[in-house]
Amino acid sequence: MRILLMAVGIAIFLEGVVPFLSPRLFRQGLASLLQIGDRGLRAMGLTAIVAGVGAPDDALIAAVLVKLFSDRQLRVGSDVIHFLTPRMERTFAEARSLVERIDKAALSEGRAVTVPLARKVLTGK
Repeated sequence: MRILLMAVGIAIFLEGVVPFLSPRLFRQGLASLLQIGDRGLRAMGLTAIVAGVGAPDDALIAAVLVKLFSDRQLRVGSDVIHFLTPRMERTFAEARSLVERIDKAALSEGRAVTVPLARKVLTGK
């Protein structure tokens, strides 16, 4: 959670640097964006996505897992997080799906969330 908050803070900081340092340049940049057609903006957006957004690293995936388990009021040990992180697909959608499946399995079996339960959900066995 802490790493996720730090990442958001850095993004907000970086978004504010240009308007703070040079409001005139910021306005000019926005005005020039208004002149670009839809196709050009889509190309710029795709380039930004490909260049700037790679697969989340272990620390970010771990932080997301902790947050998702916490949102469901599940107490999960760091051993479970460390087990899941290197074994799961590196997407936020997969993290959400995995936490949901683990939560359902824990409820249906009346068990706590443990590494053996997480392994069972991951492998489907």
